Amino acid sequence: DIVLLDVAMPEIDGYETCRRLKADPVTCAIPVIFITAADAEHDEAQGLALGAIDHITKPFAPAVVRARVQNQLALVKANAELRKFHAAVDHSSAGIVITNRDALVEYVNDAFAAMSGYRSDEVLGQTPALLKAFDPPGETYESLVAAIESGQSWRGELQTRRKDGSLSWEDISVSPILDPAGAVTHFVAIKSDINRRKELEQTLRELAVTDPLTGVANRRRLMELGAQEVQRAQRTHEPLSVLMLDIDHFKRVNDTRGHPAGDAVICALARVAGERLRELDTVARMGGEEFAVILPMTDSRGALEIAERLRE
Repeated sequence: DIVLLDVAMPEIDGYETCRRLKADPVTCAIPVIFITAADAEHDEAQGLALGAIDHITKPFAPAVVRARVQNQLALVKANAELRKFHAAVDHSSAGIVITNRDALVEYVNDAFAAMSGYRSDEVLGQTPALLKAFDPPGETYESLVAAIESGQSWRGELQTRRKDGSLSWEDISVSPILDPAGAVTHFVAIKSDINRRKELEQTLRELAVTDPLTGVANRRRLMELGAQEVQRAQRTHEPLSVLMLDIDHFKRVNDTRGHPAGDAVICALARVAGERLRELDTVARMGGEEFAVILPMTDSRGALEIAERLRE
């Protein structure tokens, strides 16, 4: 655990012994304390230059030596714990950023570099605003800033900007680091990549409002958009029209050609409607062969023209 080393010894002195201990990978980390009658300033300096951690001059009080040894053993244990936690942080799959109280970055781990595309030397001394993807900042970002300024913890989802300019969704937890007096000295942020989860959520949202056969809006989406457009038309006093479409004698298609042919006809109608309408219009399948089309800013004459075009 520790080496107490005299200087004046036969065959090899303490300085050479220390030099060899520090040169050997097996023993280089063991703390060395010189205990010697040599009390010259250069003797102490020589020992410290070789890697010793302390220099005790004879004659000594045993209680003093014991206290110094205990202090150094406690320091060795603390350093071992620190190395363990440092290794855990360095190799964590979550991105970790530590800033000082002025929000200047003092540390980032490898996972942060992989997530952001920035090397550590490119962000040290910078502020996390380097990764901000809000212009102007959104409410979520503003709540983060408010929490940091008040020394509070914060957790939420933010969209950040990678070095290559692409956007990335992250789950971020920010916590203050306090000194023994309770004053904020640093902040630590832990970031997880949630892009895959966001993609799945978007897919589920689209499935919930999309007709699985045709890919156009379903009845649920039609009702949502319809309510929004009615409110907008009432607010702006602009016209709004809705077309209702179906396929005459559609049951005969299913009965004579089969349901796959009926599905193909339904998909063809959805495709034709989508290709011949404006971007602001919405095609929705009500069910079976019944469709509806929402036509914002369209009066009855315009709706009639669109209906004839679709029918043809």
